[in-house]
Amino acid sequence: MATTQTDLQFKFVEQYIKPVTDDTRLRQAFLTTPRTLFVPKQYRSQAYQDHAIPLDHNQSISQPSLVALMIDLCQLKSEHKVLEIGTGSGYQTALLSKLVRAVYSIEIHPKLAASAQRKLHSLKILNAHIIVGNGQFGYSVQAPYDAIIVTASGKKLPPALVAQLAPNGLIVFPLKHDDGKEYLYRGIKKNGLELQLIEPVRFVPLINSKRD
Repeated sequence: MATTQTDLQFKFVEQYIKPVTDDTRLRQAFLTTPRTLFVPKQYRSQAYQDHAIPLDHNQSISQPSLVALMIDLCQLKSEHKVLEIGTGSGYQTALLSKLVRAVYSIEIHPKLAASAQRKLHSLKILNAHIIVGNGQFGYSVQAPYDAIIVTASGKKLPPALVAQLAPNGLIVFPLKHDDGKEYLYRGIKKNGLELQLIEPVRFVPLINSKRD
C-alpha cells in the first residue's frame, strides 16, 4: 500500500514533534500544515525529515523539531498576538496562525515575503500578516506582543524587540557568542528581561539593513 501524505505527516509528528512538546494544539498544527507546500520543489522528498532545508537568498526553513521547541517555549494561548522575525518560507507563520489570534511576521526579502503570503492565502489563513522590513526594528504599529519569535541570530538582541514585548511576555531567540557558537534563549519581560539558556542551535544571521 502506498504511503499517503496523511501517513507521512502522522509519522512525522509522532517521530519528531511529540518528543519536543506536550501541547496538543501545537501537535495538531503540525499535523494539519503541509510542509511540502513550503519547501522548494527540489527538496520536497525531504519535507518530512527533521533537518533544515535551503531557501533562496541564503535563508533556510528550520529543522521541524526546533520550530516545535521554539513555539512551545512561547506558551501560546488562543488570545495572544505574536511577532515573528524572519518569515522565510512561511511555514512557522502558518503553524503560529493556528495557535493565536494574530501573527505579524517581518521578512527583509520581498520575494520571500510575497511567496510566503501566497502560500498562506492558498491555505486560507487570514490572521497572519507579512510585512517587508528590517526585523531588528520589530513592528511597533501592532505592539505590544504577548510573544516574539526570532529566527535569525545576532550578537545581541535588538532593543526594539524587547520594547515591543508586553509585560510578562515571552521572547525566544538565538544569540551568537564571541566564540562563534550560537545558543537558543528564552526571555520573560519582568522589570528587565529574565533570560533562560535553552540549547545550542544554528541559524542564519539577522541581516543588518537600513531598510524598514
